[in-house]
Amino acid sequence: MDVALFLLVSSLFISATPTTFVLAEVSQKTWLNEPKESRHQPSDSDKNRKLLEPGIHMTLHHVHRLPTASDLLARDEARVQSINYRRLILKSKTNTITTAAGRTKRSSSATGLVHHKARGDANNSSKSNVSGGDGGVSVGLEPGTSIGVANYYVKMGLGTPVSYYDMLVDTGSSLTWLQCKPCEIYCHPQAGPVFNPSMSKTYKYLTCDTPQCSNLEAATLNAPMCSSLANKCIYEASYGDRSYSVGFLSKDTLTLSSTSNPTLQEFVYGCGEDTQGLFGRSAGLIGFARDSLSMSAQLSPKYGFIFSYCLPTPSTGSSRTGTLSFGRSSLYSNKNSKENATLSNIAVSYALTPMIKDPDSPSLYFLRWTGMTIAGQPLKGVSMLQYQSTPTIIDSGTVISRIPVNIYEPLRDAFIKAMSTRYPKAPSFSILDTCYYTKPRKTAMANGPDGHKKEGIMKILLGVPEVSMIFQGGAELKLRPQNVLIEVENGVSCLAYAANYATNGLAIIGNNQQQTFRILYDVTNSKIGFAAGGCD
Repeated sequence: MDVALFLLVSSLFISATPTTFVLAEVSQKTWLNEPKESRHQPSDSDKNRKLLEPGIHMTLHHVHRLPTASDLLARDEARVQSINYRRLILKSKTNTITTAAGRTKRSSSATGLVHHKARGDANNSSKSNVSGGDGGVSVGLEPGTSIGVANYYVKMGLGTPVSYYDMLVDTGSSLTWLQCKPCEIYCHPQAGPVFNPSMSKTYKYLTCDTPQCSNLEAATLNAPMCSSLANKCIYEASYGDRSYSVGFLSKDTLTLSSTSNPTLQEFVYGCGEDTQGLFGRSAGLIGFARDSLSMSAQLSPKYGFIFSYCLPTPSTGSSRTGTLSFGRSSLYSNKNSKENATLSNIAVSYALTPMIKDPDSPSLYFLRWTGMTIAGQPLKGVSMLQYQSTPTIIDSGTVISRIPVNIYEPLRDAFIKAMSTRYPKAPSFSILDTCYYTKPRKTAMANGPDGHKKEGIMKILLGVPEVSMIFQGGAELKLRPQNVLIEVENGVSCLAYAANYATNGLAIIGNNQQQTFRILYDVTNSKIGFAAGGCD
């Protein structure tokens, strides 16, 4: 095992015992000083539904402009490796191994041994624009093309008085965290102001003896740390691409709409004093995994453990936005208009498949894959047993779908055959080995703010075969060209699938395949649902 791989694996091991820091040994301790405290049950019965609040709609945006496609794919590959190794570690029950190398060095930043000045705070306000509706709320926002990541984000309100922050949405993570002042160690430059806990009347830190502190190990695969003098619980969230966030486990008032009523009075999250890595210019990350510390779990007593989203693409419409919904709102369509965002009474027709709980990775969302077709034809040489025996998850944070090599190669061969007379082959690009020269075409797009038609370049891909992924119960993802191909350079697009060569044979349905579909996560009833045209 080479050094890089060793460090990657080591960074995911769990310490056998919590680490305690003594403040008297710290030369600079300012950031360790405490700021002053200043179910869903889908049913036809209205009686059951009245037990829970109706829910929330939030607008979800895609960051369309990336530094480079190579950066995107490199980070995506690191994330997949992280998921693979996390699953391997849990399966082999090696979580008692203490890592004295990379993790301890990074955690030592919590003692103030390494100091960087925070930089790049923006002064512009990020308040969200919301209009209420019958049975839910939808949050209208513009896409933030400047924060430089390939994932999706929403505006999250925190504190009293409330301020709003650009937060990445991740179904593969549990803990929500955001950067916090004074950022005495390091905060990466973010869009909008950094959260200042000393300015919130409702902010509190959590002590080391709280149940939430004990739950950090399951949520992050890192044992909690404790500052012995201040008795503050310290979290560490680390990721496979070597990004990480370290800070205080805290609680404050969460607001997901601009109405006067907060969404959750005591929302538990990480207040990050040292965050470094590939988070773009976001303020932090919201965890939606199946874990007690995730946002969706914390909202479940109020709305039920159910949420849905639609991931937008640049061609979705003039607003280029999607929707994130909690509670009963997840089951109904939303008129996604910035001027008049209202919840309609039209139920979404989801194709449902069972949500599988895997003991090796209990926080991830598994489903049972049963088949795959291209241009309506099953892949040659792949049996139903091969699909069913492939552990398969759906993940909002992975961009390119990964499938085991014994299924990927038949898919690639069938796709090449179907495309042979359509587009000329292009060289491989990074992890993508099936690429084509495609040409953009000028087309009239939607009306602009002034009411006039806008001219733009829109990718028109004709003759791309439909790829369909089929799941237990007959639920099906029928993928259109924009879901099948991803543009990596101007005029070059590649098949948005890659082989997962890991020995565990995990399949991951990435966000490129999910775009424009409404995806339902009904954890209470163990169902995952798909509905086409979710961003319309």
